[in-house]
Amino acid sequence: MLVAMASIPAVGCFGTGARSIRTGRGNYNVAIQQTNAQQLLLNVVRLRYMDTPAFLNVSSVSTSLTLAVDAGGGVAELENLGVVGISGGLSYAERPTITYSPLQGQQFVSLLMSPMSLRVPLLLYHSGWRIDRVLRVCLQSIGELRNAPSGASPTPALAPEYKRFARVAEILRDLQSRGFIELGQAGAEEDSLVLQIDTLALERSGDRLLADELADELDVPRGTQRITLARGATDASDALAVVTRSVMGTMYFLSLGVEPPLRDQQAGRVVVTHDKDGKVFDWGPVTKDLLKIRSSEDRPNDAYTGVSYRDSWFFIEDDDIHAKSTFTLLAQLMVLQAGDVELKTPVLTLPLR
Repeated sequence: MLVAMASIPAVGCFGTGARSIRTGRGNYNVAIQQTNAQQLLLNVVRLRYMDTPAFLNVSSVSTSLTLAVDAGGGVAELENLGVVGISGGLSYAERPTITYSPLQGQQFVSLLMSPMSLRVPLLLYHSGWRIDRVLRVCLQSIGELRNAPSGASPTPALAPEYKRFARVAEILRDLQSRGFIELGQAGAEEDSLVLQIDTLALERSGDRLLADELADELDVPRGTQRITLARGATDASDALAVVTRSVMGTMYFLSLGVEPPLRDQQAGRVVVTHDKDGKVFDWGPVTKDLLKIRSSEDRPNDAYTGVSYRDSWFFIEDDDIHAKSTFTLLAQLMVLQAGDVELKTPVLTLPLR
């Protein structure tokens, strides 16, 4: 008599691939997102120290799955019984292949060094971003208003001009939150935008003074309902010249929100800005509600993202909503600048009453 003893596990091989997607895809997604954020933060910190930025992008991820089965057996006599022993094993391996590509050459110039088109802030605005955050991050000037233009370069030695621009951005945010303004594309001109102000609704709401302050700051007649924002010089009476930043200029500007350790400041590893009286200028009021990057000797326990650099930890606090928003905006800005996106935004979306 033969007695069969089997130890081969019953495995549904057809389900291996599906299970690997359920367990693997999320892990790869999280890893790429986290390392992208760390790389972007690292480069912002590098610029604060006037170090050279470098980007290494994950261009592809492919995975091969290997399933191997081995089996063996034998026959032995046990008290006049023929015993057949069968043994087996199953092995499963996942071998990922990750391809990195450095950002360099023409791609580097196009993405980081070239001034952004006005389509970029327009798309960000219509994606739901606050207009004040978009303007302060993307624009260097509107008309005669300066948005700390010296901050879009290696840390300046002299204090910047920024308060009037910040006030205009604040007014526009107030009007945006109540639906009194709209931003659209000026016809087929990619480098022209139209800012439309619903002055009649403002009068009915009793907020006409806010619109008057906006007109005075922008140096346009009070009661103006349409203001054209054009990249470059313009002679039109209702148009204001706009200067956009490059992505690199934006990163330089936001790097002023990095708070380096005191030892690095004292050692001269970062540039210190002075005001007209020779006193140390605090960049905090310029970037405080945009981006603040803390530093510490020890690894932070609860950070949105953080990197170790120059024997210190630099991080964004997880409860700093303003910093997290601006950091996400910067990441989206880089994606928009890298792609060629066709705009189909209406010229005007806020009807006059």
